[in-house]
Amino acid sequence: MKRQLLNGLVIACLGMPSTVRTYASEFDPFRVNAGVSITASKAMLAKAGEVSDCHAITIPERLDLGTAVELALCNHPQTRQAWAGVKLQAAQVGTAWSAYLPGIQLAGERSKGYYESETRDIPELAYSIHSMAHDVSLDMNWTIFDFGTRAANLENARQLLLAANSTQDAVLQAVFANAAQAFYDLQSAIATLDANREAEKSAKESLDVADGKYHAGVGSLADKLQAQTNHEQAQLHRIQSEGDVSGKHGILAAAMGLPVETAFELESMSVALPDISFVESVEKLIAKAKVQHPNILAAQAQVKAAEATIDSAKADGLPTLSLVGVADREMQPGQYAFDTTNRTNKIGVQLKIPLFEGMGRSYRVAAAKAQMESKQADLANTEQQVALNVWKSYQMLMAESENLKCTDDLMQSADSSYSVARGRYKAGVGTIIELLNAQTTLADTRRQKIQLLAEWNAARIELAASLGQLGMWATR
Repeated sequence: MKRQLLNGLVIACLGMPSTVRTYASEFDPFRVNAGVSITASKAMLAKAGEVSDCHAITIPERLDLGTAVELALCNHPQTRQAWAGVKLQAAQVGTAWSAYLPGIQLAGERSKGYYESETRDIPELAYSIHSMAHDVSLDMNWTIFDFGTRAANLENARQLLLAANSTQDAVLQAVFANAAQAFYDLQSAIATLDANREAEKSAKESLDVADGKYHAGVGSLADKLQAQTNHEQAQLHRIQSEGDVSGKHGILAAAMGLPVETAFELESMSVALPDISFVESVEKLIAKAKVQHPNILAAQAQVKAAEATIDSAKADGLPTLSLVGVADREMQPGQYAFDTTNRTNKIGVQLKIPLFEGMGRSYRVAAAKAQMESKQADLANTEQQVALNVWKSYQMLMAESENLKCTDDLMQSADSSYSVARGRYKAGVGTIIELLNAQTTLADTRRQKIQLLAEWNAARIELAASLGQLGMWATR
C-alpha cells in the first residue's frame, strides 16, 4: 500500500499517466515501461484486441510460413537482444526522470576512541579518556532550477528510446525476412528433390525400355549404355538434393531460433502466387520507405538525441539552484563524566555558479556537435541505402514475375516434347538421344520453375522488408 501511494504521489507531481500497461510488473513509478513491448515480437503477432503470446506457438504437423515466422520473431536471439536494448533504454529514461526528484541520504556512525596525555616532569597531570560517540544524519539535496540540463538529458533518453524501438522494428523485419527466405529455400529444396525423384523414375523407365529393346534384338548396346548413364546421373542429382534438404532444414530451424536438429515437416510448395497489391510505382515505394522505414526512424531519433546532448553540454556550465537540508544528531555518552548530545538542523537554498573548469565544457560541446554531424551523415546514408534496397527489390520482383511467365510456357513445351519423344522411341521411330535430351530438358525445366517460384516469393518478402512494412499479412 505504501509503495502504491508513493507511485501515485510521484506520478501526480510529474503529471504522468498512471494507467499504462507495461511489459512486466516491476517497480516503475515513472511508467517508462509503457514504451516497451509486451514480448520480443512487439505487436507483429497480435490479433485485434489481443496481445501476442509467444508461449502459445507450437510446431504444427505441417509447418507453414506463418508459424515459421512467428517462431522466429519469438525465439531468435536477435529479437530478444533488441527487446533487451529497448528495456535498457527505457530504464535510462527513468534515470533521467529521477533527476527531478530530491536526493535523500541517511548516514550513521558509531565510534569508540581512546585518548591519553602524559607530562614528563609532572606525572600527576597525566590522564586518559575513553570516548564513545553515536552520530545520525539525514541530508537532502533537491535541484530546483538548472537552465535545462535535466530537460536535455531527459529528451536525449527519450529520443534514444525511440531509436531503440525503431531498431527493434528493423531487427524484427530482418528476422522475418530471413526466416521467410530460409522457409522458401527449404520448400524449394524439397520440391527439387521431388522433381529429381520424378526424373530418376523417368530415367529408370527409359533404361528399362532401352534394355528391353536391346535384349529383344531391336536396340543397340550404345542406346542401353546411354540410358544407363542418364539413370545414374539422375540418381546423383537425387542424392545431392537429399543432402541439400538436410542442410536447409537446419538453416530454417536456426532461423526460427530452434535447435538445428529440430524435426518438422513442411507444407508443400504452392504454385499460386501470393498477394502483391502493396506494389506501386517504384517512385511511390521509395517515398513511402523514407517515411516509415524503421532504420530511417531510428537514425532520425539518433539525430534528435545528439541535439539534446549539445543542449545538455551547454547547460552544464550554467548555474544551478538547489534546496538543501541537514538533520544531524550526535551523542557522546560519559566523555566528561556526563552525556552530551549535539543536534544540528538546517534548511536553505544553495546556488552553484561554475566559474572555471579547465575549458572542458567547451570541448564537450564541440564533441557533441561533431557527434550530431556524424548522426546526420548516418541518416543521409541510411536514407540512400533504404532507397537503393527498395529499387533493387522492386526490379528483382518484376524480373522474377516475367521469368515465371516464360517458365510456364517452357514447362508446357518441355512436357509435350518429352511425351512425343518417349512415344517415338517406344514405336521405334525415335532415337535414344532424342528421348534423353527431352527427358533432361523436362527435368531441368521443372527444377528451374521451382527455383524461380521460390525466388519470386523471396523477392516479394524482400520488397516488403525494404519498405519497412513486413507483417503477418505477407505470409498469407
